[in-house]
Parts: sequence; C-alpha cells; structure tokens
Amino acid sequence: MDLGALDAAFEAACCGLEGYGGCGAANGSVALCPLLDAGAASTPYAPLGSSLAEPACADDAASWAIGDAVFDCADLPDCTVTCGGPSKPLLRMASQHCACSVEWYFHAALLKFCCGAAIYVLMNVARLLAVDALCRLNWRDAAAPRFTYTATCDGSGRPVARPEDGGGPGGALDAAAFSAALETQLRARVAAWERAAYAELALAVALNVPWIVFLALLTDDLEYDPHES
Repeated sequence: MDLGALDAAFEAACCGLEGYGGCGAANGSVALCPLLDAGAASTPYAPLGSSLAEPACADDAASWAIGDAVFDCADLPDCTVTCGGPSKPLLRMASQHCACSVEWYFHAALLKFCCGAAIYVLMNVARLLAVDALCRLNWRDAAAPRFTYTATCDGSGRPVARPEDGGGPGGALDAAAFSAALETQLRARVAAWERAAYAELALAVALNVPWIVFLALLTDDLEYDPHES
C-alpha cells in the first residue's frame, strides 16, 4: 500500500478544508474530498497516513509463525467429581408434589362429574314439579269445567250417601241434597288439588337453591398448590 500516493490524492481533493493546506494553481478537486457526513460544515477524512501509520502494519506477513491449531486433550487437567448423587430431600419433595397433583386431578374430575350429575337431576326434578304445579294452578284455562265422579244409587236409581254426607232414611238423597253434597266434595277436592300445586311450586324453587349457592361459593381458582401444603 503506497501511503504517500494516497495522502497526495487526499491533499489534492481536500485542499483548503480543515486539516489540509491551501490549494495551489494545479489543485482544485474539492468536490472529490471524502467527508465524514454530508453538509456545508462537513469535516473531511484525515489523510490515510495518519491512521494507518501503525508499527503493526509494517510487519511482513511472510515472517509470521502460526502454531498448530489442533486441540490437545492431554493438556487439560483431570476434573474432580464433586457431585454426591441426586438430592434425596429434593426428590422426596418433587415426588410428593407429583403424586398429590395426580390425586388432585382425579378428585377434581370426580367432583366435577358428581356436581354436574347432581345439578342435572335437581334441575330436571324441579322442572317436572314446576310444570305440574303450573298445570294444576291454570287448569281452568286449560280444560272445560267438566268433572267425572263415581256415585252410589239404590234400586230405584236414586243416589244414596252416608248419613254424615247428607243421606236420608236408607241413605237416599233428593236432587237438591245430592247437588249440594256433590258441590261440597268438588270444592274440597279442587282446593286440595291447588294446595298441592303450591307445595310443588315451592319445592321446585327450593331444589334449585343448593346448587346455585354451591356454585356461588365455589371459587374459580380452586386447585392444588404444593407450596401451601
């Protein structure tokens, strides 16, 4: 590398700028000067001779001696084994955590299945009771006011009843007494029918309370934590 020629080229291109001398009559190629950055106040590069004039650059590469790069394992010292085997307390703790996690998984799966089955049964029983109760309470809108009953009559075709139910001599009933007794029994049966409907409706609501309260109190992050055991 001819540093003198390179420096002369830099001097010719950068004359008049910072770090260089003035331009002579034969110079004037300032536009070819290498600058550090573009701009009006740019600083030109210093001559290469000032940055490459290192003693190491003057060494003759032919005189360099490069040693063998093959690694010799025999040069390594023998290593001393310091491991005394696996830590039994650590293995015991890890094994316990693993076993408890598997047990928790099976318990969680069993609890999930049982809760799902219990909720399914409770909701369906409550649904059947609620539908039956609503049918009982709204029977007047769902059916015509016609009733079927079983009566007892004598040989003449007259209806008979027990004395406590209004029956006369021989248990015979006249038409007016028969209608009154039949209406009394009908009202009593309808009232009992509707009371049973209210009981079914209350029971249907009560059957939904346990699983709703259970889900409300159950936390979403219920899981096994080995660090809290």
